[in-house]
Amino acid sequence: MKIVFVLLFLQSMTAAFAPDITPASSITALDSTPARPGVSLASLAPGHTVRVIGVDGSCPEGERLLDLGFIPGTPVEILKRAPLGDPVVYGLRGYRICLRASETSLIRVRTE
Repeated sequence: MKIVFVLLFLQSMTAAFAPDITPASSITALDSTPARPGVSLASLAPGHTVRVIGVDGSCPEGERLLDLGFIPGTPVEILKRAPLGDPVVYGLRGYRICLRASETSLIRVRTE
């Protein structure tokens, strides 16, 4: 039996239910700000070596970061920051990449 999940967007809250199983009167609201362990890669200064623990892949930018190798468990070295603070050069998987803070805010890391 195929279960179809329906998402409702009501006043900036997301609710999910399976119409085959759950009556509409028992819709459960999901928290729009889930607990996010670790720290954002954007918040760290050059000189740190960190390990990726998660990437918000719910947007195209997050999916692209996963494609670029920012997958959980990957060590990342923060190499240098531009004179005005953004972008930052990171080293991972044998290459260097320069990313803006808006992009690296999607990456959660833990320090080593």
